[in-house]
Amino acid sequence: MTRNLVARFDDVYDEITCACEEVFTEWVSVPVFDAVIHIVARTGNRLFVGLPLCMNFLGCYVFYSTINPGRHPELRQRIVDLRRRHMRHPGKDELTKTVMERVLLDREFGTDRPDRPNDTISWFYDVASVRYSAEAIVDEIVQRIMFLNFSAIHTSTHALTNVLYHLAEHPEIYLQSLRNEVEGVTEKLGWTKAALRDMVKVDSFVRESERFNGLSSLIMTRKVVNPSGFTFSNGVHLPMDSIVSVANYSTHHDDTYYPDANTFDGFRFSRVREASEGFDAIRHQFVHTTPEYVTFGHGRHSCPGERSLFFAANELKVALAHIVMYYDVKLGDDCNGVKPDNSWMSIALIPDKLIYRSEREWIHFEI
Repeated sequence: MTRNLVARFDDVYDEITCACEEVFTEWVSVPVFDAVIHIVARTGNRLFVGLPLCMNFLGCYVFYSTINPGRHPELRQRIVDLRRRHMRHPGKDELTKTVMERVLLDREFGTDRPDRPNDTISWFYDVASVRYSAEAIVDEIVQRIMFLNFSAIHTSTHALTNVLYHLAEHPEIYLQSLRNEVEGVTEKLGWTKAALRDMVKVDSFVRESERFNGLSSLIMTRKVVNPSGFTFSNGVHLPMDSIVSVANYSTHHDDTYYPDANTFDGFRFSRVREASEGFDAIRHQFVHTTPEYVTFGHGRHSCPGERSLFFAANELKVALAHIVMYYDVKLGDDCNGVKPDNSWMSIALIPDKLIYRSEREWIHFEI
């Protein structure tokens, strides 16, 4: 996936543009979470399954991706699973039909034909055709695409929702500055993958939003499976079946690592990057992890979906860049100018679903 980010960048930007035009139509109040999940689902599936399937059965993919079994009591698990299977069935049928047609084409005409789509279906087929029987390939590809939606949509939706809330909370501080950066970069480089590298403030804004909010209070959860337990280098011993995690939320809100850590500062990391050179500047990019920035884990225990991580990071930055370029934003009147608080659900941190308002050229939208 990462190798194809440059080749598929135009498709990603096109889908973000089209999706935004659908949900931000005029000076109108918009349920931000619902709007964002529509944008994220369409954009991700443009890469996963291509046109026109990425625009169809979005409700199915969205429903499948936003039900997390871990959030439901054990007694309700069977009901949740049954409902999930029922709600995803129409989309799964359409996806299965598309995958079957593509598999037949690959078998008949080969995988090196010039008109072969460059998407996840093709990439999965290249792997599955070696590992699985002919009868199992279609189902394996379909199941993996459905799971990819689960892993990609809800995390990116939460992230972009919080980004837009912070933008709408203080547009007088951030909107014009971000717009100037995007306008200057795109005038020189166009809407390209290379342009994203020069959008330092956009990158900083997204990174700071993830630091300030995040998805949960814990990350990198591991279970000790060795019967003898596990002993750390400092002598601390964990017996078998112990659960250990990194406390990312408290780390990210520690003034020792981040001055005034409980205040959102969208340009916190861009200032550091502009004052640094070489690796010191690179280590403050959105996707770069440090012992103090563990949104995606760190070291060899960082996010196992690293390849999709780079796509998600670019998706978030392109969406923010496009919105600040062509839309004005503000919080809805009910918010009284303050970003709605996130909600805790066990260790998960969930953004509010209040209203965003938009108007195009410049489109204002109110959360």
